[in-house]
Amino acid sequence: MSSRLAEAVRNRLDLFVSLGCGVLLCVLVSGGENPVLLALSLTIYLFTALVLLKNAGGFTVTPALMFYLLFTILIYISGLGFFFTDGVESIYGGGVRNYTFYLAIHGGILTLALGTIMATISFNFRPTLELLRFRDLTWNDYHREPGYIITLVLLGILALSATAFFIQQRGFIPIIEILRAQGQSNIYELAGQSRALFSRFGKGAGTYLYGGYFQQFYLVILPFLTLVIAAKYLHQRKKIILSLWLVAGVVSGFFLVMSLQRWPLMFFIILNYILYTSYSSRIKATHSIFFILVAISLFGLLTYIRGITEFEVLLVWLKNRIFRTQSEAFYAIFEMFPDHFAFFGGSGVLRDLKGVLPGPDAGFSRWMFDALYRVYGNGTAPTIFWGQLYADFNLLGVWIGSMAAGFVMQTVFIIYLRSKKVLLHLVIFTMLTMALAELAVSNLMIIIFQFGMITLFLLVVSLNIGGWIFSTRGLATVVIQRNH
Repeated sequence: MSSRLAEAVRNRLDLFVSLGCGVLLCVLVSGGENPVLLALSLTIYLFTALVLLKNAGGFTVTPALMFYLLFTILIYISGLGFFFTDGVESIYGGGVRNYTFYLAIHGGILTLALGTIMATISFNFRPTLELLRFRDLTWNDYHREPGYIITLVLLGILALSATAFFIQQRGFIPIIEILRAQGQSNIYELAGQSRALFSRFGKGAGTYLYGGYFQQFYLVILPFLTLVIAAKYLHQRKKIILSLWLVAGVVSGFFLVMSLQRWPLMFFIILNYILYTSYSSRIKATHSIFFILVAISLFGLLTYIRGITEFEVLLVWLKNRIFRTQSEAFYAIFEMFPDHFAFFGGSGVLRDLKGVLPGPDAGFSRWMFDALYRVYGNGTAPTIFWGQLYADFNLLGVWIGSMAAGFVMQTVFIIYLRSKKVLLHLVIFTMLTMALAELAVSNLMIIIFQFGMITLFLLVVSLNIGGWIFSTRGLATVVIQRNH
């Protein structure tokens, strides 16, 4: 009996450590304020985690759990700090405890969990059993035929060519220009100007995708191809494929950071982590820590390159940028609506739809930037899925939208476990997981267009059509038909 208990504890150690760290951070940021509300927060926090883990069948990667992780790190913990300090350090307003914000974040995570439960019940999904069944299956690679390889190579050539053309149109690469300018006293200002100039499209106006539609080539297609190579390495374990994976990763990483943006590289690393973990359908704490340290180190390196060279200042800046910026903008939305602005009633979503079209950025994130950071010039602000839902439809919109998101996230996981265990499905699931988890720090239109859910669909279609056109079996069929 004792040996079974010890084994159970070892198997759940990652869970206990993760939740324990989350609870500790929540207690620290609350500063001991209002023990009743803090206890309620921690109860909801832990309960939601257990529900999501239960619907995952174990400690594995699902879109809902990734959303929960990003939301906890980037929004929830520091958001509690804003709530318990009455928002006195917030950008907009403050001084009065915002209970609507409290209801939004806790009602949001609860309804997200409820959405996953609804999907589990609707599809008669048995998480633990189906995850165990999936683990016992053997991975298949149906894309080793010449047709699929040729299509992948052509997609890579297309992505690289389009990206090179885009760079040629800009006339420079910001990260190279800044590396050349290292040592100058105004390096951070130069970095901002270089990034802003590179991101403009048309007559000096930033578009919703800040690089036009070319962004899809280096933000979606190149990472997709890199993940395909990574999946093949995990399956075959050949050194030549590992070398190809590293080369593809370096090339993709360079293009992701060429405009001096930090988050694309961070999320690219997370993509590789999701793929690596999903391949074995298990999460290991040591591997998680390794990927986290790599991501933070590269994030810090890019910040250093952009001009923050003093170590103490760099640490403070990294802490604020990772743990505060998103939650600060998110909290500001609840201070702004409805006291200073009337609810949009859906026009916020329409702004994003207009922003997808070529031309000046009309998206909600641009509106938020103008409302919060107008003194800093032009740009976009993190809007957060729940924040935009609140600005459009009040609390009810947050809860209903979160429930729908949870249902979709769990449905994607269910379809993945019930489909054939194919490497291409692993890559698709990885990218969908990352895109859906992005709702924790972005909005619906961004994950559909900017993070490439539509592009991903077109990629899969192109891969299947190309595989059929260039396949040896397809050519043989054509020859036989001609002979007849």
